Amino acid sequence: MPRGLQIRIALLLVIIGWAVYQLYPTFVFWPLTVQQRQALQLTDKAKFDDLQMRAIKRGLDLQGGVFLVLEVDPARTMTGGALADAVEGARRVIEQRVNQYGVSEANVQKIGERRIIVELPGLDNIEAAMRLVGRTALLRFNLLRPVSERDEVVKRIDAVLPQLLSGVVIDTTSSADSSAAASAASTARAATDSTPAPQGELFGGARQPQSTQTGVARADSARENPLKGLTSFSGLLNVGPGNDYYVSTVNKPKVEAVLSLIAEKNPGLIPSAGEFLFGKEELINGQYVTPLYYVSSSAEMTGASVKDAQVSQGSNLDIEQAGRPVINFEVKEDSVRLFSALTRRNRGERMAIVLDNVVYSAPTIQAHITDGRSIITGMADKEEARSLAIAIRSGALPAEVQVQEQRYVGPSLGTDSIESSLRASMIAGIAVIAFMVLYYRLGGAMAVTSQMLNLCLVMASLAALHGTLTLPGVAGLILTLGMAVDSNVLIFERMREESNSGKNPRATIESGFKNASSAIWDSNITTLISAIVLYQFGTGPVRGFALVLAIGIGGTVFAALFITRLFYDLYAHFGRLRTISLGVPFLKNPHFQFLKWRKPWFIGSGIVLVVSVVSILTVGFNWGVDFTGGTRLAVRFVPPVKPGDVRTALRRVPVGNRVLDLSQSEIKTVDEATDLLITVKQISNVEAAAVDSALRIRLSDAFPASTKGDWVLNAESVGPKVGSELKSSAIYAVLFSLIGILIYLSFRFEWIYAVTTTASLFHDVLLALGIFALIRHEVTLSVVAAVLTMVGYSLNDTIVVFDRIREGLRIHGRRLTFGEILDKSINETLTRTIITSGTTLLAVVALLIFAGQTLKDFALVLFIGVLTGTYSSIYLAAALVFEWQNRQQSRAAETVRKRGAFAVNKARKSATT
Repeated sequence: MPRGLQIRIALLLVIIGWAVYQLYPTFVFWPLTVQQRQALQLTDKAKFDDLQMRAIKRGLDLQGGVFLVLEVDPARTMTGGALADAVEGARRVIEQRVNQYGVSEANVQKIGERRIIVELPGLDNIEAAMRLVGRTALLRFNLLRPVSERDEVVKRIDAVLPQLLSGVVIDTTSSADSSAAASAASTARAATDSTPAPQGELFGGARQPQSTQTGVARADSARENPLKGLTSFSGLLNVGPGNDYYVSTVNKPKVEAVLSLIAEKNPGLIPSAGEFLFGKEELINGQYVTPLYYVSSSAEMTGASVKDAQVSQGSNLDIEQAGRPVINFEVKEDSVRLFSALTRRNRGERMAIVLDNVVYSAPTIQAHITDGRSIITGMADKEEARSLAIAIRSGALPAEVQVQEQRYVGPSLGTDSIESSLRASMIAGIAVIAFMVLYYRLGGAMAVTSQMLNLCLVMASLAALHGTLTLPGVAGLILTLGMAVDSNVLIFERMREESNSGKNPRATIESGFKNASSAIWDSNITTLISAIVLYQFGTGPVRGFALVLAIGIGGTVFAALFITRLFYDLYAHFGRLRTISLGVPFLKNPHFQFLKWRKPWFIGSGIVLVVSVVSILTVGFNWGVDFTGGTRLAVRFVPPVKPGDVRTALRRVPVGNRVLDLSQSEIKTVDEATDLLITVKQISNVEAAAVDSALRIRLSDAFPASTKGDWVLNAESVGPKVGSELKSSAIYAVLFSLIGILIYLSFRFEWIYAVTTTASLFHDVLLALGIFALIRHEVTLSVVAAVLTMVGYSLNDTIVVFDRIREGLRIHGRRLTFGEILDKSINETLTRTIITSGTTLLAVVALLIFAGQTLKDFALVLFIGVLTGTYSSIYLAAALVFEWQNRQQSRAAETVRKRGAFAVNKARKSATT
């Protein structure tokens, strides 16, 4: 055996071994159930951490979970160079909070200048995610205002409330913070007691509210018209333990509405030094109530001063606290003086611990602390203490954070996505394998084997890069399988031509691979350009698709030019190679005159393009919430609920202090009669996340029998700012992709080929977009990803034809006309074009029929793209080059004629003189 062949075999075996090593953790970790993973984590944490880190991560769309995009708002808290530190600090705090919550495989990372992405796999409660990180604000410590001042403010509100309510039309387009009516800087409070204490019990009597779910259904009747029949503000409040105000669940919307009304109509009614804040809901005497605190509007200390807060048990030396949970509280060194002064001046006063504008606790300062160490007492149990400690420890955000985008995938949809993806993958794979083996026989079997190894290498590379496999990423794998066949088909068809020219089998193999390599490289590099641009401008699952596609392109080239070639060389070395087994071609030496009919095709394409452009300009696109902002909710009602009944239920939806009519929203059945998709476009001055929450509450109240278990399949809320940015990114992605391809083709071919290729691409893209505009199909991020993929696919066909034209000009340039070379090149690549389009269509149709709704949108664009790309590569691209060449020749001939005529006239003038 030649040494070169031995080295190549050894290299392939090493690569296969590397792939097995990279994929082993995935094969071990993925099949484990939640219980098995928890057991492994307890018994062998090192092994669990290693498997979790090295296994391919599944995207939220494959396992369910919550995806959030948070943005740091520096306007209220900082300016200048502190922004970067604030964003990084916020990221660390959120990551710490997520880790303490115990979310497995969570991801918290910074993107751009001010944004943070939070991915929480497996979390099936979006409200829990929002409470965890979604509404994170400054942790602050605010003193409670005197009770006498609070009661006086309530009396003032009672006195003017009738005038505010009488004849007042509440502007429901505004959304005020229900937790406060006004806030401003507060003045320092004088203190009389300055007795120091080295270390002691700072906070006592802390009454930590229980963390229970709010009974929203109990408040619906009040929310629909919160101020109806209201006569006084004090009548909504009850004095409870600690002389605090408590508000019942039914009255809470009324209190929120009154505070909102005051903030809008008479903000001076509440002194600027104070503000009303709600605490956490408690269960007192069998009734759910929420405390309402009146606190100083300026914080005495923020979370930036907190060093640590840990739960422990009270000392046996203290009879009252022995065995009870306490929190060991410590401030940072640079805040010890601040803390000392605070406790000295305000000994005996109550301090509210405020996180996310909610008072977690309001204990009493019991001593002057000089060393920054103290304890918080008064918690009912250890879980209550743990909740407060986490809030204190994790709440040290240096800046406010706003939710710009949230997406939720239910566990049932994640399971459905995996099943549908596997089904589509198996069907597509079986169809492609069957065709290749039946048509190319032994060559097809070699190609299939190399592509199976290619898929393994793609997955191994994804694992090595710690990548995430998303639902669009699965589509990328399926598409890779369909498109990877193209490289092998190019090789096989060239080998068939070489064999027909009389070459022996070994020479046929050598020439086939050599002559096909340039087209393989060019077509895959242009597709890689699209993948890189898509990764740069994409987000979330779309980036996962781009990553898989880019890796797949590299694997495709390697599999075709290295693995398949190695198989043939092994066959040639060990077997008696008399002929090349490539089956029987279905087209033998086609001689179609494509250029002869170019003008009718130009006219037809022109008409279709005019219709597409007019449709885009007049009808416009049905932009999805990804680009416009808004809310999209996918639900599964068992037993089924009619869309008309859902529309009726959405006529009155309480959203904060407003009651919205959402009955005109898009409501349609998806896949099964039980599955509905509700789309609400962005509403002015209303957060999309609030609409999402209100929708689920309203539907669960209206259809309690059908909303049990995992009835929410998918929920997406996108703010208008993110939607606008995504739309701009989509446009930039398409433009930069085309520019990159134009530059590469100008380098590899003559510039005219690059221009005509770009013109063909515009034809394909405009045609696909025109169809989407005509049928009013929703344009989502998946559609944009599919359009860029379509660009890459359409290029493959065109580049293969142009590569053959370049070769034809070199070989037949002297004996054939330019038009004959073009026709000959198209005919020579026709079999390859049909086979590649056919196998890709097999994969795409499998996605279109058997995959879930997300991949169906993706597959629909690709289906259109495959057809238009095949058409343009055969009938348009070469014809445009031919027309351009004819015009250039005509201009050159005209120039020669004019120069000749000028010379003749000049000679005649000379003769007459």
